[in-house]
Amino acid sequence: MMPMFLTVYLSSNEQHFSEVPITPETLCRDVVELCKEPGEADCYLAQVWRGSEHVVGEGERMLEVLQRGGQQRGEVRYLLRHQRAPGPETGGSRAADQMVKRNQLKASVDRCVENGVSVTLSDLQDLATRQQQQINTQQQLLAAKEQRLRQLKQLDHQEESETSRLQQLRENALNQEAKLRRVRALRGQVEQKRLSNSKLVEEIDQMNGLFQLKQRELLLAVSRVEELSDQLEALRSNSLEPPLPPPHLHHHSTSSTAELERLYKELQLRNKLNQDQSGRLQQQRDSLNKRNLEAAAMDRRLAELRQRLWKKKAALQQKENLPMASPPSVLLVEPPPPSVLLVEPFYGGSHKQLMDLLQENVSGASVCSLPAKKWPWRARTAALLFSQTIPHCSTYRVVFCSSVLNLCELVALRPDLARLKKVLYFHENQLVYPVRKDQQRDFQYGYNQILSW
Repeated sequence: MMPMFLTVYLSSNEQHFSEVPITPETLCRDVVELCKEPGEADCYLAQVWRGSEHVVGEGERMLEVLQRGGQQRGEVRYLLRHQRAPGPETGGSRAADQMVKRNQLKASVDRCVENGVSVTLSDLQDLATRQQQQINTQQQLLAAKEQRLRQLKQLDHQEESETSRLQQLRENALNQEAKLRRVRALRGQVEQKRLSNSKLVEEIDQMNGLFQLKQRELLLAVSRVEELSDQLEALRSNSLEPPLPPPHLHHHSTSSTAELERLYKELQLRNKLNQDQSGRLQQQRDSLNKRNLEAAAMDRRLAELRQRLWKKKAALQQKENLPMASPPSVLLVEPPPPSVLLVEPFYGGSHKQLMDLLQENVSGASVCSLPAKKWPWRARTAALLFSQTIPHCSTYRVVFCSSVLNLCELVALRPDLARLKKVLYFHENQLVYPVRKDQQRDFQYGYNQILSW
């Protein structure tokens, strides 16, 4: 009889196996002795079928073990375990025993068939149905476990992304809180400077009131001195050789002279005091102006920081698809009084670009404009409309406009603008500007430019 070859896997790696020849007399311990390493003591042979493991006894014949497997013999694997075999109480699993029993039953059925004993078709169908149900149940359990594993992996990925997002949001919140604390500190400094400026203004008002009081007293003293000087001159001119005055007149003249000298000294002293007070008042005014300038610069810087902070926060919220927050309440910084009046009847194209550039780079610029529609009507009627809409302001120094505006009409309608310096910018020359062949040139627009120039 030709020997059979049994494949024994020496480890979990399927590429590490050994082919062992077996005969009817080959026992399990013989296979273990052939497969284990030299000097290795505790080893046993395990039979694995569909995830269940069964320990093969050392005295069992391997050929009988293979025959018990029946038609499922190809699905059974034999592994060499490099450890002590488990005891009877912790031996093979129940599934392996059931497999062996099923294989024995099937082998007996096969033997019965071979011996001529008939097996009914219904028994075979019931056996196939039960096996198919078991297979379906195992497949459903496997599919459910795979789906649960995918869900867990997806949840882990979502948790990691949410954790990183929360960490980023926490860092952004900390940065914004730090910026907000700096902004509040700057606001406190501004409020403190405003309070000190208000106190300084009150002191200046008090000094002004005292100065005006002293000035009135000085005027009274000057008038009294002039009156007494006139009297003294009159007395000197009328009495070159005066007779002896009566005692009461002599006493009156002496008292008048003493009073005149006292008033003169008091006048000098008050003049000196007024000069000192004027010097201190001027110094306080200079200090107040300097502090006002510093407070205005601080207000502008504070407004810029708050605006930049809001823009960064809005960009972050837009990036993360969060609802946009309302813009922060910007500190009301009193702008400098307008000194340049920018007038544009046709606010579009190059005219708009020029006005925007001037407004950005010229401090104290105020823009009055009309939409860029129907420029011929703008050229004819803009002066009348601007004469009613331009505000009256005494701080204007320069008026800047384009050649679309009839400047002479505007100055005639608004005489208060005649004192300003006038800058007229010609975007085009209407006398030589190209027109369509089927149209005649309207010289009214060129004539308006000549009058404005």
